Amino acid sequence: MNGLDGAVGKGPGIKRGGVQGGAVIPEADGVLARHSKSPASRSEWVRLSGTRGKDTARRRTWPSRASGIPGPRARFRVQFRPETEPGQPGAALHRFRKDINGLRAWAVVSVVLFHFGVPGFEGGFIGVDIFFVISGFLMTGIVVGRIEKSDKASFWKFDVLDFYLARARRILPALTALCAGVIAAGGFILGPADYTRLAAHAAGALAFLSNFQFWRETGYFAPLAHENLLLHTWSLSVEWQFCLALPIALLVVWKIRPGRKFLGSVVLAGLAASFILSVVVTPKAPSPAFYLLPTRAWEMLAGSMVYLHQGKNTLSHKGNTIIERLGFLLIAFSVLAFDSADLWPGWKAIVPVLGTALVILSRNGGSLLSTTRAAQWLGKTSYSIYLWHWPLCVALVYTGTQGQIVPTASAILLSLMLGWASWKLIEDASKRSLLEQSRARQFALIFLPVFLAISSSLYLRSNDGFPERLAGTLPPEQSGLLSIPLPANGWCFYSLDAVKTLKVGPEGLDCHIGDPAALKTAVLFGDSFAGHNIPFWDRVGKHFHIQVHAVATSWCFPAFDRTFIGPTSSPAYEQCLINREYVKNNLARYDYVVLAGNWGPIDKRGLMDSTRAAIDAIAGLNKTVIIMQAPTRFDKNVRSAYERSLLLGMDFSADEISASGDGMAIRAHRALADYARSKENVHILTRSVLFKNTYQTSEHIPLMADDSHLSILGSLQSAGNVLEAAGEETDFDAFLKTLTLPQPGESSSH
Repeated sequence: MNGLDGAVGKGPGIKRGGVQGGAVIPEADGVLARHSKSPASRSEWVRLSGTRGKDTARRRTWPSRASGIPGPRARFRVQFRPETEPGQPGAALHRFRKDINGLRAWAVVSVVLFHFGVPGFEGGFIGVDIFFVISGFLMTGIVVGRIEKSDKASFWKFDVLDFYLARARRILPALTALCAGVIAAGGFILGPADYTRLAAHAAGALAFLSNFQFWRETGYFAPLAHENLLLHTWSLSVEWQFCLALPIALLVVWKIRPGRKFLGSVVLAGLAASFILSVVVTPKAPSPAFYLLPTRAWEMLAGSMVYLHQGKNTLSHKGNTIIERLGFLLIAFSVLAFDSADLWPGWKAIVPVLGTALVILSRNGGSLLSTTRAAQWLGKTSYSIYLWHWPLCVALVYTGTQGQIVPTASAILLSLMLGWASWKLIEDASKRSLLEQSRARQFALIFLPVFLAISSSLYLRSNDGFPERLAGTLPPEQSGLLSIPLPANGWCFYSLDAVKTLKVGPEGLDCHIGDPAALKTAVLFGDSFAGHNIPFWDRVGKHFHIQVHAVATSWCFPAFDRTFIGPTSSPAYEQCLINREYVKNNLARYDYVVLAGNWGPIDKRGLMDSTRAAIDAIAGLNKTVIIMQAPTRFDKNVRSAYERSLLLGMDFSADEISASGDGMAIRAHRALADYARSKENVHILTRSVLFKNTYQTSEHIPLMADDSHLSILGSLQSAGNVLEAAGEETDFDAFLKTLTLPQPGESSSH
């Protein structure tokens, strides 16, 4: 993810074999060759590689000044050369920056050790912020450098396509190989639902839209994120989106008023706007703030500002050494002081961003902090290491060995080996090969594999991850019961989030279960945690002779106001308002009101008062209220773990899966129980009654469809547990009297 070729200054192209005012003008990859021959002959700089194959240098016969006859065939030696001679203004801006390459090492080491859970690197995720600043610096240097080398009449000839091509040449070959690799491996280790999801993520990663996918799916620091093989590609998508916008924006600003002064003012304004947006949005909407460009652009624009003003740095070597060390100190402080509990990026991200900017500004090419051989090797291979380390992190989660010293150390070592192999065999080899081709052929050779990979991913997704791979591993009568109850599998949970074809409207209220001929009626009201209980109430309703009307949609926890736990931009929000208005106005029709919700996050976000107000309104009408406790929230997708165990022939037990994130649900359950004690007609169906302290069948088939929702099988089994507790009792009111509220301090864990 970490940027452009070589951290070299860029300039407009030169003709084959030409020089311009005595200064060499490097192109996209900054590699030049010098012709060397006998003392009697001329010496001239020529292009060895560039963005177009037609500009590639070839062996040439050079005329001899003395004789006028062709001389010996030229020999070439490759070396990097600054655009300006030493001592000229701007010379330091255009040479290969070993310090920047070393910064990449700091970034990738921080991220890798954070992801592998190495103690002391709890804030290592700031490595991505370092990469962002570096990319902003380099991209701006390429664009502004080329514009400044053009005259006023021709700067519009800056080739944006060449800029994009250089970026694609750098990023896509290795990314395509990664996506192809995980798709191939997924066929052996992932169940159908996970394989379908991986295919969608691969297509999103290659289209550089994965940040939008993950924004809508999961938080970066959530436990379930550790099961997503391509989660780390979100940052590549953010950088690519910035890359698409930057050259066009800079060209437009330069057209309005040429010169760095005005350009710097506009960049600073953009930086300030993005930073303010990040500070405001991060506490209110952490997921979009983390994943999306508008709240991340300021970090890359910080790099832009460093490039635009670095030429004004007149500090002595000692002064630059001081600011470099201060920069590294800020980076180290960020790694040690921050952790995944911090809302990010927000204002705290200014610490690693400022630290990175100071290191780049110092231009200390001889620092032991960034220019050692190890740092240069890590910087050179950092992109490939970044790509391949994360699937290995996920592999540790899949095998249950995360946090164990030997597997973790082995995975880190393997990350370095795969990173080097990817750099050598894919990154470097593909770049060298592509640079020998014309621009049209480069586009074809880069994007044809991308097109094939995306097409394959979409085909895989359209076939639902080939569920036949699990044929014979599950009892036929249970293989269709591992999903959440939805219209596609014969149930009526109206989830506009899961089923995109559903429409907002009164049709979302048409879900009737239980005994249709019964005189007693109940309404099941809530979010997806009410939805997953639809099979439960169908079976329980038939036993106790109750008509049950299910009014449920995603994120719509039991309340009568406009509070909502999901994104209000979702159509589920509009459906939620319809659901709440209907229930509020029709309470008199029902004998029982069943409330089910994702109580942990509701309580954590301070929204439980809305539910208490709804309970007061319902209980005030002398209606019987039943509150259903939520199932245990596990640290991984239980169904996925089960399907992986089937494919890999491993033992499985749902009850051995950790649930470290379940504490907030337990606290919410206690708060609801304490509140219910003051109400005579409020009852609670506890976890112990619903699940009897196990989340699997006697055949070790899990009851969970993911980390926190019941499957159809789980919903039906929990109903069986309740009916077993009821015995021959068919009077629901009599059964409710047998339920006891949890005592203060009593745990509701599994």
